[in-house]
Amino acid sequence: MKKDYQQIGKQSLEWFDRFEVLSPRKRQIFILSKADMLVAHTYPYANDEEFRTCLDFISLLFALDEITDDQNREDAEKTMASFLNTLDGKKCDGTVISRMTA
Repeated sequence: MKKDYQQIGKQSLEWFDRFEVLSPRKRQIFILSKADMLVAHTYPYANDEEFRTCLDFISLLFALDEITDDQNREDAEKTMASFLNTLDGKKCDGTVISRMTA
C-alpha cells in the first residue's frame, strides 16, 4: 500500500472542498468512506501523480452520485450529460460537475 496516501488524500480533499458540492453531513460520510485508503489498496503501484488522479476521480464520482440522488430524472440526465461531455473533451459548460471534470 502507498505509504503517503493520507498526505495526498488531504490534498485531494482540499481540491474537492473548493467546489462545495456536498452538505456537511454528506461531506462527513465521504470522509468516513476513506477513499484515499481504497485507492491506495487498489492501485499500490501508482506513483503520486497517478494516485492523485485516481483519488480525484473517485471523489468526482462520489459527488456525481450525491448530486444526482437529489435531482429529478431530467436534471440528473443533464448532470450526467455535462459530466460525460466534459470527460469527452468538450468545453466546460460552467456547472460544478463540468468544472470538477475539467
